[in-house]
This record gives sequence, structure tokens and C-alpha cells, in this order.
Amino acid sequence: HYRNPPMVRPASKKVLLALFLIVALYGAVRFTIMPKLWGIESPQWNVSESIGTRTLALGYRLEELFSPTIPLLADTIVKTPITNWRVFATITCVGLLLLFAFSEKTHAPERRAILFILIALLPALGIIPLPRLNSPHYGYFPSVGIGILFACISQRGYFFGLLTGAWIMLALYMTLLGGPRFFDDKTLFEPEVFRTSNFREGHYYLGNYYWERADQERKAPVR
Repeated sequence: HYRNPPMVRPASKKVLLALFLIVALYGAVRFTIMPKLWGIESPQWNVSESIGTRTLALGYRLEELFSPTIPLLADTIVKTPITNWRVFATITCVGLLLLFAFSEKTHAPERRAILFILIALLPALGIIPLPRLNSPHYGYFPSVGIGILFACISQRGYFFGLLTGAWIMLALYMTLLGGPRFFDDKTLFEPEVFRTSNFREGHYYLGNYYWERADQERKAPVR
């Protein structure tokens, strides 16, 4: 016999009141100890630099998601005006993705995947100030949408299946080529430091590598 699923009972007023008191107590203690709401201040950029730099950071994440090549390790970013060509390229790419997402010719699964990718990439704009604006971590969650999108595209015929397979094989090959760079901190950070001079984290780990190597050489017995 068919049985109706059990009804979920709404939370009682006592439970809601207890939750409210816990949140209120936390807020009172938190703002008593640390009155400042957010400890990181926004960069002092003008309107053009703010829009351009944030859009450029979003463009880096889109490039990492759709390109099968090895992404850059450096997470530094230089303030960029809105007139920069990379900013225009990013705006164009986002516009095309939105066009596909809202086009009736695009199948529903692909539309949902594209919208998911764009929504998941919103934190990359750095609206809420965080220590890192241009961080590859913002691309981890949207990569789920990339996998769904490519899986849907591969089902649309032989050509699209072949194209998706070629992308995956190229990404696999580039991943194998990039494996040796994780041998030590020198192979990992030295190319990025030479490519991006203001990559402070790379300078730090590369300096530690050279310091430890020099220290080990001093401790080595003389033959």
C-alpha cells in the first residue's frame, strides 16, 4: 500500500527563541571583544581600477576553468584600469556565456551549468575584501559546473564528443607535464618568481629553499 511520507514538523517557538538567544549572545560577546566588523579594508582604488582589477581577476579564473593548459601559480594581481584589453576580453566572454545561458537554442542542462559557473565565480570579484583577490581557490567550486557542462556537451553528437575528448586528453597531457614542477620548492616557485616579480609567497618559499640548502651545505662534512 502507498504510504504518505511523514510530515516535517515546523520548529517550535522555543527552539527559534533559543537560536535567537545564542546568536544574540555570540554577537554581544564578539562585538565587545572586537568592535570592528571586518578586519580587512578595501583597496584604495578609483572606480575604473576597482572594476578593471576585479574583472581581470574573474578573467583569470575563467581562463583556468576553460583552458586545458597549466595555470599560473602566482596569485598576484596589478591594479588595472577598465580600459585594459584583458578587461574587455573578460567582459566579452562573460557576455557570451550569458547569451548562451539565456538562449532558447541552448539545452536546459547546459544553461543551468553555465549559470552555476557564473554564480559560483562571483566571489572571485572580491566584493567582500579578503587577503587575496586573485586566488585560484575561487575556481575550485565552479569546476564542478565545468565538468557538468562538458559532460552535457559531449552528449550532443559525435563532433562535440570528439571535441570534449580532445580537451580532456590535452588537459591530461598538460597535467603530466606539470607534475615534475612539484619536485621541490625551487622547481615549483622559481619559474613563477621570474615571471612575476611581485609574487611574495613565491619569494618566501624560494628563499626558504635556498636558505635550507645553504645551511645543509655548511653542515656537510668536508671530503
